[in-house]
Amino acid sequence: MQDVSARRALGNRIRLFRSMKRMTSTNLARSLGVSRQQIWLLESGQARFPEPQFIKRLAALLGVREADLISAEVRLSDPSLLDRN
Repeated sequence: MQDVSARRALGNRIRLFRSMKRMTSTNLARSLGVSRQQIWLLESGQARFPEPQFIKRLAALLGVREADLISAEVRLSDPSLLDRN
């Protein structure tokens, strides 16, 4: 069984980075070719942990590194995160 806390943490980071890009869940879903429901499930931690290829596409769309999405610790003071628009 997948770790629920890891899925929730990933979901929180997806929501955070999506908000920082001022992107709606609908826009993100369209860009990824998935439903808005799937984005909601990911952000709420209810979806399975995504496959590596999906994480790669998601990170590219959000303008962050893959490690920024899956890392347990994300430093918002990191200038590389704040400069990505």
